Amino acid sequence: MLHTNELDDFYKQQWDIDSIEAVTDKERQMLGIDKVLYLKDGTTINIDEKIESIRNTSNIVFEDKTDIERDVSGWLKDGQLTDYVVFYQVEMKKVYLIPFDLMLKQYKESKDKWMERGLDRRVMNKTDYGFYQGRIFIVDKLEVYAYLLAHEAISKYESFEFDFPPSTA
Repeated sequence: MLHTNELDDFYKQQWDIDSIEAVTDKERQMLGIDKVLYLKDGTTINIDEKIESIRNTSNIVFEDKTDIERDVSGWLKDGQLTDYVVFYQVEMKKVYLIPFDLMLKQYKESKDKWMERGLDRRVMNKTDYGFYQGRIFIVDKLEVYAYLLAHEAISKYESFEFDFPPSTA
């Protein structure tokens, strides 16, 4: 399972949370929900967590295909119920908080350019049915940040990158 309770403290710093549900049913997970944040004002936020524990990098990964041969889309597709994608880079102790709708829009607008630039990589994906070759795009976080700025998802004084756990100094 990709989600981790470690990130709950991060969510509590970002929103006024009443409770957090770790999603375990396959149906909601396939719709891009690893955690549901129930806010005190009655609204909910659906989170798709991406935990990166082996790469020491400042890139953001966009999954294009889970299975290239069968043309199965990755998690970045229309119809998902995700509000935010949270990338937790364990080695670097960084969390990236990205609105899903803008990430999907950037992917659709940039996919062909990323292919031309050679940002695509083949990866092996393990599913319930075996191993399949997928395709991801590895994009520099500054390109993602510039896109969020251009679409006013954040201001020039804000960040989408957070230290985790937060420094206590």
